[in-house]
Amino acid sequence: MLHVALDLTSLPNLKGGVAHYLSELVAALRRNPGGCRYSLLVRAEHGEAFSGTEGPMGVIPIRIQSRPLRLLWEQTGLPALLRRLGADVLHSPHYTRPLTRVPCASLVGIMDLTFFLMPQYHTRMKVLFFQRMMRMSARTADRFIAISDSTRRDLTACLGVDRDRIDVTPLAVSPAFQPVVDGGRLDAVRRKYGLPDRFILYVGRLEPRKNLLRLLVAYRELLEGSEAVPALVLAGAWGWQSNELRRRVDELAERVSVPGFVPDEDLPALYSAATLFVYPSLYEGFGIPVLEAMSCGAPTLTSAVSSMPEVAGDAAELVDPTDTRALTEALAGLIADPERRAVLRTRGLRRAALFSWDQTARLTADSYTRTYEQWRRRR
Repeated sequence: MLHVALDLTSLPNLKGGVAHYLSELVAALRRNPGGCRYSLLVRAEHGEAFSGTEGPMGVIPIRIQSRPLRLLWEQTGLPALLRRLGADVLHSPHYTRPLTRVPCASLVGIMDLTFFLMPQYHTRMKVLFFQRMMRMSARTADRFIAISDSTRRDLTACLGVDRDRIDVTPLAVSPAFQPVVDGGRLDAVRRKYGLPDRFILYVGRLEPRKNLLRLLVAYRELLEGSEAVPALVLAGAWGWQSNELRRRVDELAERVSVPGFVPDEDLPALYSAATLFVYPSLYEGFGIPVLEAMSCGAPTLTSAVSSMPEVAGDAAELVDPTDTRALTEALAGLIADPERRAVLRTRGLRRAALFSWDQTARLTADSYTRTYEQWRRRR
């Protein structure tokens, strides 16, 4: 039985997309360990969140007080710990692995390549750090996991990693994301967030990479052409470089609502209540909100770039996110065509059913086996 050490210490908190992915992956690996046993290396304060009694899985708390100390531990303490554990595979799920030699096979997880493809959306220090560390990891890791085929292509293009060294493990959403038909629950979420009966919904961080400035321009054009346009709801926390976006939202305050971060327990009802869902992001490693929306039966409009077409298939309206006129016309078309929305709703539910965390866990466990076998051949 392979012994896999899954290093979760890179998570400073348990919020955000990466933390959600890893929490769901761990839960699925508990249900379906795939012939492996696991040691979860977690920050001491996260130990309880990852504890459990199912499956061959143990939790090892690591006391780390700051990011610099975590980086130092990764280079010195982690290799020594792997040796003591007798681990067969180290899974580093957050872009990089130790620069120092490790006594086992090494697998690195890649969520996206924004540090190379869109450096303007990160701080300069972060870009320099991750570009350097990812280049070095590309030379020393045995294999990689990418969360979409789009990310696999980007990893090959940006870092020259051979496609055959990259396994694709698509993400999924919780079974809680399904259509909400209870009128009382739908009314309750509308009241809670002050929403009208009809609205266009966006869910995600409010930041430039999500292309929301263009969405607001397109929405203003819709308002100039018709009085019957649904309200626009931008649900999510404000992100980095969002000052201009805040100003544009204020200009449309009577028609644009920003309810802030919406917890997972309210999202299914929010998606289900929406007239349509729009996600015009310029780049995504996967695009979880697209899958969440389709799982809840929301007619979906998203970008025809990076991973979004891969996730949506034929179940969403796809548009060039850099073409404001095309975005305006696509929104107008869906608003005016309830039959098209009904078709997308049906297709979305069917498409979403193809993704599951159990499938992600199976593919991940298969990757552990391939990584170990590749390492053994190389020795």
